[in-house]
Amino acid sequence: MPKWVKQGNFETIHFYGPDIPLERRVTHLNTDENKKIAEFDICGYRDSEEIYIQVHFTDKKFREDLHGACSKEIQTLMDFSIKYHSQEIAGLQTHDKEILKDFLLGMHQLDTFDAQLKEDLAKPPLSIELPPIKDIQELLTAVANANADFNTICSQAKQTNDVHALWTIGQYYEEKMQDTEKAIACYQEIAPESPDYQQANLRLAELILQPLFAAKSQQISLTADEVEEYDSQYFDCMLNAADGNDETQKFVDSIYADRCGEDGFNPTIKKVGRNTPTLIKVAAEMKKLNERVKALEAKNGALEEENAALRKQLASTTNTQTFFSAKHTIDEVDQVEERESKRLKHN
Repeated sequence: MPKWVKQGNFETIHFYGPDIPLERRVTHLNTDENKKIAEFDICGYRDSEEIYIQVHFTDKKFREDLHGACSKEIQTLMDFSIKYHSQEIAGLQTHDKEILKDFLLGMHQLDTFDAQLKEDLAKPPLSIELPPIKDIQELLTAVANANADFNTICSQAKQTNDVHALWTIGQYYEEKMQDTEKAIACYQEIAPESPDYQQANLRLAELILQPLFAAKSQQISLTADEVEEYDSQYFDCMLNAADGNDETQKFVDSIYADRCGEDGFNPTIKKVGRNTPTLIKVAAEMKKLNERVKALEAKNGALEEENAALRKQLASTTNTQTFFSAKHTIDEVDQVEERESKRLKHN
């Protein structure tokens, strides 16, 4: 499903009332979960070449971000529309295609347009092609600027011809800017089809565990849920890195077997979608069960040793009783023979 879903076309004329001009309207709805622009409408009127754009933001701050990025000429047009349509909506009405292009580019940097939407913008009645995004060196220069907007940087990086752009920018954030949080966010934006996907996830796995190691070294106690969350994120990254890599896959399998705590357990764990937390919980429960089994086996072994000792003691006691019983029988026979001998002599 595309990020932007188109509704309507310019062939349909809308009638809203006797005193309202006949209108043509195309609406683009943003389906992304983390959208900054909810939708925007391109409107036109019959017998008029004017284009009017209505933008619906999810937050007042995003409108202000776009407003601040635009030229004063556009700001004047936007201010008029903001007063007219409320603060959540910004509009633009102009014959000047260059101003319109600048405005759309500002929107594109705030919340990236997908291929279908850019194709729509290149058709009449707009016929506007967005200018090419800056190359990687310009992006790195922007990253060095503390005021650079991270989301804009990432959006532009995805539009460059450099397939390593996001990886390069992530490393720059990590090594030059000492900003691990943004480096992680940048690595997470790298798509599975990217040649940097595996190494990005291996690096993500290392970075995700750093706070956990730091807490242990500083003897800071973490809750079981916090540890499980770190473990889940780490394992998720390792699964991504293992996709198509046999050596990493073997390592991931050994990690999971260790999490389960079972000797001789050799699973093969592939990508599991969003079920990694469940997989980690299963491993934790398996480890508890295995620990219980081992404890019961140890207890059973001790009981068997105790039982063997008792059997040995019982056998020894039985032999002694048999000896005394046999001796008692022999004595009785001797006494009977002695009495019989005396009786015969007497007779």
